[in-house]
Parts: sequence; structure tokens; C-alpha cells
Amino acid sequence: MLFAMLTALLGEVSVVRERLDTHERLLEKAGLFGKDAVDAWLPDAEAEAERAPIRERMMNRVLRYLEEDMEPAAAGGELDRISKKVQHGDV
Repeated sequence: MLFAMLTALLGEVSVVRERLDTHERLLEKAGLFGKDAVDAWLPDAEAEAERAPIRERMMNRVLRYLEEDMEPAAAGGELDRISKKVQHGDV
């Protein structure tokens, strides 16, 4: 089940990255801004507040399957530790 979950997630991330690349190239071609501006941008508190619940919902959907398979680890707080690392961008 873990392999299937990771394979599906990899497919989704691949599509998102390609679409993001397309948007960045179109914006640069239009002279609005380039990839360097995107890389240099830091989210303000408002952007971070809007992103946090989206990130949380996605993590809950993905990690739900792990929680079902890893009941002993979940009881020991391992999934909470992993979730916090992902939320802070440490993974």
C-alpha cells in the first residue's frame, strides 16, 4: 500500500511541477517576473496563514494511510514528529 501511495503522490507532484514551470515561463516571457523572483520571494504572515491549513489538509490525507498501517508508531508520536517537520519545511 505504501508503494502505491508514493507512486500516486509522485505522479501528482510531477504534474504540479510541470504546470508551475509553465506558469513561471509564461510570466517571464510576458515580462512580469522570472524564476529568480519566485525563488527570492518570502511569504508574509498573511500568505503563511493561508497556506498552513492547506498544507495541513494535504498532510492529513497523505498520512492517513500511514496512520492506519502504523498504529504502534502513531501511539508513540512518530507521525506527529514527522508532520511537524513537514509543516516547518524540514523534510
